[in-house]
Amino acid sequence: PTQQEQVAGNEVRLLDRGDYGTEFYSAYNVVVMLPFLSQRFNPNSSEIYDNSYWALNYYGGVQMALDELMQQGVKLNMTIMDNKASPREVSSLLNTRSELFNAHMIIGNYRSENVELVAEFARRNDITYVSPHSASSKVGSSNPNYVQVSPTLQTHAEVITEHARNTYGRKNLVLVSLDKPVESARFNYFQNANFMMEGIQEDSVMLREYVVEEGSADFNNINLRPYITPGDTTVFIVPSWASETFVYALLSQAKLARGEAPDSYVAFYGMPQWQEYDRIDLNLYEDMNVHISSDTYLDPYDQDVQVFRRQFFERYGLPPGNEAYLGYDVMRYFGRMIEKHGTKFQYMLNQEPEPVLHTRFHFKRVSEPARGRSVETLPIERFENKYVNILKFQ
Repeated sequence: PTQQEQVAGNEVRLLDRGDYGTEFYSAYNVVVMLPFLSQRFNPNSSEIYDNSYWALNYYGGVQMALDELMQQGVKLNMTIMDNKASPREVSSLLNTRSELFNAHMIIGNYRSENVELVAEFARRNDITYVSPHSASSKVGSSNPNYVQVSPTLQTHAEVITEHARNTYGRKNLVLVSLDKPVESARFNYFQNANFMMEGIQEDSVMLREYVVEEGSADFNNINLRPYITPGDTTVFIVPSWASETFVYALLSQAKLARGEAPDSYVAFYGMPQWQEYDRIDLNLYEDMNVHISSDTYLDPYDQDVQVFRRQFFERYGLPPGNEAYLGYDVMRYFGRMIEKHGTKFQYMLNQEPEPVLHTRFHFKRVSEPARGRSVETLPIERFENKYVNILKFQ
């Protein structure tokens, strides 16, 4: 409420119109929707509900960005809403709150079902919606008002494939997953990315695939020896994260097979969830040359990161979580974009790539391919940040 009082009340006057239907105003109405879960708060207790911390950290970052934007002369009328992590609450807000109908930009939501509701609202009412967290590629269709900050799994696959090919060569790559349709289906993202890099679409350039049956609880049926040969390099790409036991068994079996093949080199590419595992020794990750893709990389030695961390702590008495950096980066970047390019700033995102604290923003328009049509004439599905960090344990 304090922050809302500080930045609300700016007069909104239409100043000009530009390309893509963009409109320039004297001030912009912005709504931020977050799962504060205020219904779970007990005023008689000093404890904050654990699941509220994501939104509180994120909002802390938003407040710090707003301070900078105001100093730069960016005029925003902010409204902060608690969506209570509930689709019913989100639907109620969309149907009853005039601030949403009058918004020039909406930011927020965590759960994909809530993102879908707001994305459809934004499409129907021609309001630009920035989703900072959801990585889903199934949030509606043909929605040029939808801006996705978190790269999709397909984008992760494309970046992993490019990095692995450039680092180790195509012939050394092997796709690995459990024998589950949902996992093996992810191979298509990597195969398609490889085809695009080859410039042709023939089976002869397909990456090798190895599907592991769930034969036992400890996956002692894994056999990587056929893929690891003396004096050669093998790179396993593993788009699997549901079973930490499987990942551990895979790395362990690869280490044994490597020991039986003199002068062989083995590396792995895994998924962001691997860094959340708590039973695998990080020394094993380092020993097996594990890389993971990630939306986030916070360099603790970066001066800007250190300054933000110190200022956040001085302001709130707690160190910032990752979501605080996300809230700061998103609010700061898009606040400047709407001030500079108006309400349809998304059409200019590709011209404004920018390194931010937790990653880099490199947005591109996403369209579904159609035979006989150029990219410029295809309906826009969304605007998506295509930058993915490749991290190596070392």
